[in-house]
Amino acid sequence: MAAGQCTARVTALSDIRSASLYLDPKLARAFWPQARSMLISPLLQVLMQTLVEIELQPQTDLARVDLISPLLLDEIRRASDGPVCNLPLPSDRRLLNICQQLLATPASGDTLEEWGQRVGASSRTLARLFREQTGITFTQWRQQLRLSEALVQLAQGQTVLRTANQLGYQSPSAFISMFRRLMGETPQRFLRISA
Repeated sequence: MAAGQCTARVTALSDIRSASLYLDPKLARAFWPQARSMLISPLLQVLMQTLVEIELQPQTDLARVDLISPLLLDEIRRASDGPVCNLPLPSDRRLLNICQQLLATPASGDTLEEWGQRVGASSRTLARLFREQTGITFTQWRQQLRLSEALVQLAQGQTVLRTANQLGYQSPSAFISMFRRLMGETPQRFLRISA
């Protein structure tokens, strides 16, 4: 294992536990071409913790590192992708203002027309800038935000009903439909698979 340069950036919408493992860039490209989020198995977690403990010792036990590394790499190879919601932030100050307010209140159902009146721009201008600067539409961005928040709430044990209500959905079935469309599974099934 070797330290390298990482160009990925992750922003958490709530408290998280994460671990970073830096691989030699050539080795990393053999696994995947870009940064990824993955679900950490209990074995992978123990292997990573063990490597950290070895590194913290006054003299690194290279023999143990050589024994652990192949198993750790195999666990990485087998790891399932973790849930990641891409929420690119725009650079335009008006759009950034809107996004920051939505991050604080994801249940907001305000339209681009309403936002436009507040920030001093037409809804058409906001829609065009949103697509140009984020690569997705305003509606898609808000949906990704709500999905991100839903994953946090559900992982913390909130019910589907409460999560749907807190995120501004008209009904739990509307929320479940959105979740299934974006994640490929219902919320309950997704959480069972991810656990």
